[in-house]
Amino acid sequence: MTKIKRNSLNSLLNEKFIVKIKDKSFIQSVFVLVRGTAIGQGLLILASPFLTRFYSPEDFGLLAAYVSILSILVVIASLRYELAIPIAKSNVTANNLLVLSLTIVFVFTLLITTLLIFFHEPLLDIINSPSLEKYLWLLPISLFGAGIYKVLNYSAIRKGKFKQISKTKVNQSIGTVVIQLGIGLCVGNPIGLFIGDAVGRITGSSSLLKSVISEEKKNLKKCSLRAIKVAAIRYRKFPLISSISSLFNTAGLQLPQLLIMTFFGAHIAGLFSLVQRVIGFPMTMVGQSVSQVYLSEVSKMVNNSSKDIKPMFLRTSLRLLAIGIIPILILSFYGPSIFAMVFGDMWREAGEYSKLLGLMFLLQFIVSPLSQTLNILEYQSWQLIWDIARFLTVIVVFLLSNFFHLAPTVSIFLYGITMSIAYLVLYILSYVAIIKFKKVEVIKV
Repeated sequence: MTKIKRNSLNSLLNEKFIVKIKDKSFIQSVFVLVRGTAIGQGLLILASPFLTRFYSPEDFGLLAAYVSILSILVVIASLRYELAIPIAKSNVTANNLLVLSLTIVFVFTLLITTLLIFFHEPLLDIINSPSLEKYLWLLPISLFGAGIYKVLNYSAIRKGKFKQISKTKVNQSIGTVVIQLGIGLCVGNPIGLFIGDAVGRITGSSSLLKSVISEEKKNLKKCSLRAIKVAAIRYRKFPLISSISSLFNTAGLQLPQLLIMTFFGAHIAGLFSLVQRVIGFPMTMVGQSVSQVYLSEVSKMVNNSSKDIKPMFLRTSLRLLAIGIIPILILSFYGPSIFAMVFGDMWREAGEYSKLLGLMFLLQFIVSPLSQTLNILEYQSWQLIWDIARFLTVIVVFLLSNFFHLAPTVSIFLYGITMSIAYLVLYILSYVAIIKFKKVEVIKV
């Protein structure tokens, strides 16, 4: 009995030690990505006070509309097959998915280019942005570069190359800042914002591609049409469900910017976009860094039938809360003053918007990285339902605001409250998916 108890105790201690080691590895990986993201976003934020003096709110409004359209297209550029790369059982399957994803990006870019040539005018009429026409030629270039980078990024996640990913994020921000500031200083033309954004999205793809080719050269030669077809069928839920879900998800995030442009004009859209640039985007990028590591770690747990998913989920929630709550509290009290002091008095109203959206940004920061749980555990249908509901809610909020002629501040406040509720629902869905997964594993055993 004594030996059995000792063995049980040793086993328990070893298990706890392994969990601590994994936890430490997770924190280190997150730190590597967050460091690169923080440096990159820090450069963008440091450049913003200069950019707001070179470019007007209307210029930022046009850029925001452009970025919103691009973001919606990028998310489905590879039909979400890139999400299957980290969770593929073998490297052979992962490489076939990589080739499949890159091919889809190329074909999708050609399709969008053709559609823009013939149907760009109706698009610009819908979003009330005729001035955007002169910059649309950059859209296919940005789309192709961003799509390729996204696919290669997930291939790097599978291999745990977080340092390399972190480096590319810094390079992307440097490229964006140098171009936007340089053209703004020398020419003062809004095209500097657009070219800088395009350069930033493309930068980083070449280094990731070289890494893939050097390491997987032999395995890539083994890829075949038959193997690619098998992989495409095996992970068909990603294009059939996840791509649609992601489209609604990104549209739900980007639609407010387009609707504000449509109903309130470029000036208000520019103010709103600055809030997104200096608060929303940095928090989103840091959240994405956590999400990428979380995806890598939890994917391994699922493949190994580990029971550590729930503790990982809860620990990550608390860490994200601890990181995000301080900046949000500061902006809740001093937002308008900070924006006026840093960006110029004409941007004070943007500070008011930051106060109204604080709770939403915090919940988005916590919940969005953890929502990867639904994809990993293959509960894509739940994510799809939530994304559609969020998408419809955004439309209803702004249509009602327009119908009742509400002020921009009231409309943005209603948007923030409804989105806060939506993120709480998504968090609950992710947690329930973990509980259901654990029960299935117990039944299997």
